[in-house]
Amino acid sequence: MDKVKTSIEYISKKLKISVDEFKAIIDAPPKTYRDYPNSEKMLNFFYNIYKKFLQKTHI
Repeated sequence: MDKVKTSIEYISKKLKISVDEFKAIIDAPPKTYRDYPNSEKMLNFFYNIYKKFLQKTHI
């Protein structure tokens, strides 16, 4: 258990955050890229157009 505590202190020191902040990050629920603004809908739209029209010409 002492090794875990030492590792937590080492990592938080390297990240330049407090141990409490580190523990809050670890205890927070996991996030995915969908939790942040992105262009997924637009990229899917263009990819679908590509699949329907442009890919058929290269067969």
